[in-house]
Amino acid sequence: AAPSEGARAALEADAREIAELEARHNEAVQVWHAGHFRDAAATLAALLDTLEASAASAAAAAAAAATEDEAQARAALQAARESLELSASHNLGLTLHDSG
Repeated sequence: AAPSEGARAALEADAREIAELEARHNEAVQVWHAGHFRDAAATLAALLDTLEASAASAAAAAAAAATEDEAQARAALQAARESLELSASHNLGLTLHDSG
């Protein structure tokens, strides 16, 4: 069964949030590549803080999924969050290394 209208709206909001966080990550990488290491590191650290702060609510939403379709969508969103967190953490380490 398809997710309820409320669940669908929540999934869409979460997907928008992840897209915004990915955009921040990509901007930070561009700043890093431009040689602005401190600015990039600050952005990546803030991004990781945001991901960490939202992890518990994302996990709770996944656990509360009412339908199989919603559970699959939540699992995909969780995988995107984890991938973004891994990439941001890796890039933060590289940025800090490059900054000396």
